[in-house]
Amino acid sequence: MTYNLQILILLVVITQVIYAGDTGDIVLGDTKALHQKVRYIWVVSADQVAKSPVWKKDDTLALSPQKAEAIAYAWSRRQRLAGFIPERPFVISLVQFPEPFGDRYFYKVHFATPDGRDSFWSVHILMDGTIVEPMRK
Repeated sequence: MTYNLQILILLVVITQVIYAGDTGDIVLGDTKALHQKVRYIWVVSADQVAKSPVWKKDDTLALSPQKAEAIAYAWSRRQRLAGFIPERPFVISLVQFPEPFGDRYFYKVHFATPDGRDSFWSVHILMDGTIVEPMRK
């Protein structure tokens, strides 16, 4: 797989990361396919986040955007969740965890549809390369 860095877009974004302090779970995403009644949520435990690498903005990222893209692409091709087969990333976001994990980040790789439009599908990857598996609801 070759990478065109003009297509590979890295954004630091604020997203709907919700820290549920009472359960210790952090909700990274929640989405529903428009053409289906399937809902997916991405949840990671506070323990998993605590074990992921810390990133200080002057340091090199523990996981490069290119490596995150490759991991997300390979995983998505194997899953075929909701009948979706990824073509290329639409956007790759570097997302900061909420406090008390504000020094840790994860990637959200959002894929395009075959015709180049945005899709509902994304893959969440911790800085140690771990994929946060979506739960089907």
